Amino acid sequence: MKYWLLLAMIISNAALSNSINYPVRATALRIEGEVQVLYDINDSGYTENIRVIEARPKDVFERQVMMDILRWRFKPGEQKKNIPLKVSFQIKPNL
Repeated sequence: MKYWLLLAMIISNAALSNSINYPVRATALRIEGEVQVLYDINDSGYTENIRVIEARPKDVFERQVMMDILRWRFKPGEQKKNIPLKVSFQIKPNL
């Protein structure tokens, strides 16, 4: 069984290593959904002020998304505010 995470980012300078993981429990239960967040990038290139705007279903994907975004790194000196991100979690069926 293959699992895919569709990640739509509205930011052009995201490093390739910046990713979101499908939560293990959601994978096991075959739960799909999406999370919309806003986050900031500080002068040092670290993410901060991560805010969940909407999540469906609630209390399934938010924690994983926030933990993964918190680990992201960007080029220092390019501070940005209120970057929108929509993460869709979908399970791709075997063909």
